[in-house]
Amino acid sequence: MNSEHRRLSPDYPRIHRLDWLLIFGFVLSPMTGLRIWKIGPAETLTLAWVVLTLLPSISGNKVSRSNRWIAIYWIFFLVCAITGALICVTILPLQAQPSGLLTWIYFAIVSTGVLIGCSHRTRPYLERLLVTASATATLWYAGLYLVGLRMPTFLGAPLWYESSHRFTGGADNPHQLALLLSVLLFVTVRTLWKKHSVRQRLLGAGLITIILLLGASTDVSSFWVAIGIPLGLLPFFVKSRFLPSMTHRVAMSFVMLPFFVLVWVLVGMNDHLWAFVESDPNGLGRLELWASFGDTLNASPLFGLGPGTHGQGGTIEYHSAYLEIMAMTGIIGLAIFLWFTIQCFQRIWTDPTLMAVVLPLYVYGLSGFTVRRLAFWITLMIVVAIGQSTRDETACRAPLSALKRRAPRQASRGAHGARDVRFHLPIQSQGWGQ
Repeated sequence: MNSEHRRLSPDYPRIHRLDWLLIFGFVLSPMTGLRIWKIGPAETLTLAWVVLTLLPSISGNKVSRSNRWIAIYWIFFLVCAITGALICVTILPLQAQPSGLLTWIYFAIVSTGVLIGCSHRTRPYLERLLVTASATATLWYAGLYLVGLRMPTFLGAPLWYESSHRFTGGADNPHQLALLLSVLLFVTVRTLWKKHSVRQRLLGAGLITIILLLGASTDVSSFWVAIGIPLGLLPFFVKSRFLPSMTHRVAMSFVMLPFFVLVWVLVGMNDHLWAFVESDPNGLGRLELWASFGDTLNASPLFGLGPGTHGQGGTIEYHSAYLEIMAMTGIIGLAIFLWFTIQCFQRIWTDPTLMAVVLPLYVYGLSGFTVRRLAFWITLMIVVAIGQSTRDETACRAPLSALKRRAPRQASRGAHGARDVRFHLPIQSQGWGQ
């Protein structure tokens, strides 16, 4: 295949120059050590991509109704967060951090922008975008690890956690890098699954080896849990594709996911489990922290207490995405987030390998701040956009196949003097943007 054919073929779409802003935003998302206040290179690049991408869309009135669900989610979620912040200022002013609302407003803008912007790209292009971002991030942090063998910092960002042996890759703590690595692993495995040439499989195996070595260097037990549970659930998701309807599939997933987690905990509740928890520097401390959550929930059960530090009397955060959401927005906010998750799962269920990419984000949230990480929202929105594109293509092919089945009968009717029926096949754009 010559270079010109590769450039024009939908199987080899070129990455547009503008989209490298999003790729580098994804790659640099764990490097919070480069931030000034709450703004760093990743946040700046991603926001710039959203602005430059959405301006033509808004001016051209190209925002699809299929993407309005995420705007609805953020409106109700932010209302709960603001209400919780007002309650906290009233009853527990020392725990209130109203400035934390800016973080969630930023995530609302970025996640909505990424989904809308990616919805204007074709599915093959989004697949290439995700693979390119994953490979770039893997090689970037492999290079930073080699740099870290010579020096402790990179451009002022720490490469090792508190001068220990735990690799952070420029993050404030190793969990931020471990979250990204768990996503990179499943993106690479998914790509390796779809490739057939020996060279591509060897390259994928090499990238997987690098990711696992980097994950081990972070010394974070949550990394292994985040990749172990999705691997165990993957056969179930493949099997569930044959359930009668999408509602049955999504309902079954929310029944089976906590079931598998519960079985994993109960079966492993022995010396091996406690040794595994104790091996994490913060393992036992987090169990004690989570046990005190009832005090926070009783203070404001419906709307929470808004952004802030609410654990153990306002001295520490809960280090769990779901407890943090409930502490911030209450039971209502958690229900809204659950609705948002169902909407995402409905759009990616047709491809179990996409579910495998998303599940580490949610599993890691059991013991980490996943929803407050830029990598969470960029990855999730790109994957949802791929799932939406796949579902739309499937919906378009269904009536087309029905027309093809009717065509011979209609042609025979025309040959016997009946009215001839003609139809035109829809042609889908194969460019980088629709």
